[in-house]
Amino acid sequence: MRVELAVNPGHRGEAEPVTTALAKHAPCDRESGRNALGTALAFADNGFPVLPGSTFNGRRFVVEGKRITNGIRPIEPRNKATTDRVTIMDWWSGEGALKPTVFLRSGLVFDAITAPLDLAEACIKAPEFLDDPGPVVYRPDEGLAYFMVTLGTMPRYGFGRNAATVRLLLSGAVVLVPPAAVGVDSHARWLVFPEMTRWKLAKFDTVARLLAHTVIETKTRPVAGHE
Repeated sequence: MRVELAVNPGHRGEAEPVTTALAKHAPCDRESGRNALGTALAFADNGFPVLPGSTFNGRRFVVEGKRITNGIRPIEPRNKATTDRVTIMDWWSGEGALKPTVFLRSGLVFDAITAPLDLAEACIKAPEFLDDPGPVVYRPDEGLAYFMVTLGTMPRYGFGRNAATVRLLLSGAVVLVPPAAVGVDSHARWLVFPEMTRWKLAKFDTVARLLAHTVIETKTRPVAGHE
């Protein structure tokens, strides 16, 4: 199973998934029209506990269009994360136009490792990842990609040369998934759709090793008057 990734320069560095023969029917949430409830149920049906989150109303993050929250965040306690369809449908049953966003709680069935976009892109293109990929979501408001991986422990060598920018989220931390606006004209986006991987997770050790040892070459601009 292989996936590919490209960056669409028209989206200010936001990553766009590239269609492959295997995943050609795995569209972006906004393109497919799958709403937050549909996303929450899809994850729950595949064993991922979910939580409802606040929603961006064009100016700030709110709950049901009323209460303001400090940034986009879950609106239920994290220990209430669930796969129960009845509970989930109740959370998203409000009559308001702004429906809750979807958060996944890590540490129960998956861990999450974050990395800057350029490093994440390089790792996603690596043969080791393409042969056994897992979902990856990008948050442009943070500039971070979230790798959803199997449960694991911090490697003995840490994250090597990239230790300053790569982080293993603490158990119980939450991951925002599309569809979700994170600011004006800014949305969380899949770099690798869960449908592309058939809802399988990438292996913790593989992703940790790639993120620890991948080198990102920085381009420097020539000084005027010098070649």
